[in-house]
Amino acid sequence: MTVVEPRLTLERRLLREHAIVIACDEVGRGALAGPVAVGAVAVDAVRARRRVPEGLRDSKLVPEARRPVVAERAAGWVQASAVGWATAAEVDAVGIIRSLGLAALRAINQLRDQGVVPEDGIVLLDGNHDYITPAGGSGLHVRPVVKADRDCASAAAASVIAKVA
Repeated sequence: MTVVEPRLTLERRLLREHAIVIACDEVGRGALAGPVAVGAVAVDAVRARRRVPEGLRDSKLVPEARRPVVAERAAGWVQASAVGWATAAEVDAVGIIRSLGLAALRAINQLRDQGVVPEDGIVLLDGNHDYITPAGGSGLHVRPVVKADRDCASAAAASVIAKVA
C-alpha cells in the first residue's frame, strides 16, 4: 500500500487570496454512540512555507502509539489549534450532521479566542458536505474538499489533533 504524504499545495494556493486557512476534520462520526469531535487548525502564509511535520498523515494512517507525538508536532507547526465537541445527547437530539456543525463552530470559536479571525480566511473542510454554514457559520467561507485529511497537511494536522483529544 502506498501512503500518500499530505502536502501544502492547496493551502498555498488559497493563501494567495485569503489571510488564513482554517482546516477542519471530524473524528468519532463512525460509531454514532458517543460524542463527536472536530479538530481545527489555523495556517498562515508563514507556516505554509515551513516543512510539513515528520510523520504527519490522516489520523487513520498514523499508528495509535505514534499519534500523540505527531499531534504535538502538528500543534507546534500551526498558528493555532482547537478541538470542538458535540455530546452524544446532542447527536441524539439534532442528528450527526448538525452536531458536526456545532462541534466545528466550537473549535473555530476556540481559534478566535487564540487571536484568529476566521472571517479573514477560508475554512478547508474535509469531506464533500458543508455542515458548518447551516449550523450558524454563515459569516465563514467554507470549502469542502474530499480527502483533504489525506492530501492537505493542514487537514491532516486537524485530524491527528482531534483523534488524540
